[in-house]
Amino acid sequence: MNVSFDGIGSQVMTFVNNADAPAAVGVPVAMLGSGEVRAAATDSVFMGVCAAGDKDYVAVQTAGVVTCCYTGTAPAVGYGKLAAAADGTVAAKSTGREYLILAVDTAAGTVTVRRKGTMAYKFNDIRLEKGMYSIPGKSFTQVLEGMDPSENYKGTSLEGLDAYQRQLKRFDIHARGVGSDAVEKFFRSTESAVLFPEYVARSVKQGMEETNLLPHITASTTLIDGLDYRSIYSSPSDEEKKLHRVEEGAAIPQTEVRARENLVRLHKRGRMLVASYEAIRYQRLDLFSVMLRQIGSQIMRMHLDDAINVITKGDGNGNPAKTYTVGDSVIGGTAGTLDYAALLKFWNQFDPYTMNTLLVSPDAMLALLQCKEFQNPLTGLNFQGTGELSNPLGAKLIKTSALGTGTMIGLDKNYALEMVMASDVVVEYDRLIDRQLERAAITSTSGFAKLYTDASKVLKVQ
Repeated sequence: MNVSFDGIGSQVMTFVNNADAPAAVGVPVAMLGSGEVRAAATDSVFMGVCAAGDKDYVAVQTAGVVTCCYTGTAPAVGYGKLAAAADGTVAAKSTGREYLILAVDTAAGTVTVRRKGTMAYKFNDIRLEKGMYSIPGKSFTQVLEGMDPSENYKGTSLEGLDAYQRQLKRFDIHARGVGSDAVEKFFRSTESAVLFPEYVARSVKQGMEETNLLPHITASTTLIDGLDYRSIYSSPSDEEKKLHRVEEGAAIPQTEVRARENLVRLHKRGRMLVASYEAIRYQRLDLFSVMLRQIGSQIMRMHLDDAINVITKGDGNGNPAKTYTVGDSVIGGTAGTLDYAALLKFWNQFDPYTMNTLLVSPDAMLALLQCKEFQNPLTGLNFQGTGELSNPLGAKLIKTSALGTGTMIGLDKNYALEMVMASDVVVEYDRLIDRQLERAAITSTSGFAKLYTDASKVLKVQ
């Protein structure tokens, strides 16, 4: 009896052979376009090996056992990662795709491999059920990724899709664009209905991200699994901030980090989705997602309100932001009138921090931009090109109606605020899967803690 690997799970497909980088027999290939392949580029992953063909069409073995030439260090037998190499060969690379290496012939310079497990697409065989939403510490997509890792699709036409998107493809659900399906497409089967809550959550999160100003004002984001969280702080005195020279044998000055006395207040923010299944079943998913994105935008506005409230009033640990007013003894100027001199004096209060972000109410923004120092021709050009306003102080200007009339908040985003998230977007998956959309809650829970009190300050124009 002889050792033989022939015919084990073999799968061969025919593709158009690219004219600029044609594949030849024994060469690893990669997808290029719809139904078209090319010889895989050096150091890239490959989706199969050319088994036969000519300049127009090639047969590519995408599953089973295949033998090809290798360069460099001989791959080790067992599971290992391979990538395409020069001259139509393969090489052992940590960035490659994992294969079961069955045999290595160092004299001939060949390696015989089989893809780990099976090269068949596993996403078609996953059983979807409600319980996938209730696994502690994992989102629905994370559960799917654990069952069907995206790394297994490198070099295939499905590369770039996550596990959830592959499930949409499995059930032929088009959620975006002019050709999007109707809502009822999700409910053609009990398994495809399980995908609907994640679609709702993703659309809401997209709306939150489109209007998300929090990354511009928070220094850190902390994810917690619970409702109780106590932040930390350090409050060195002016003398303790100085880095004195330490003589031989002398004690090194200390910076003490303590836990906050009070817990961070977490707030659940959300909206109730009120719609009958009959009212939306024939609506296109692309249109329905607009409504969901608006819900996400509203939730993010609520989180921004919470952040501004913590900056101005503190997080319950006696740390409200210091407030200045135009016309007072520090800022000077004329009460109710914002000028550049007042803004400079406000900026000067931040040492040793840097005022790199400025939240401004709409009316204060209008007054700010009317200052001649902000009327630089390059400001208009930059705004047209990037949508961002530049200013002489170098701080990022953010206009928001979440601030009261005549109010500005300056802060050093690197030290001012910590965001604490107890949950991502949560939807009532049971009700959505069962088509009970009449009152389905969509929520997000988070809170904020101040890190360094002096890293944020408030300026009142009036």
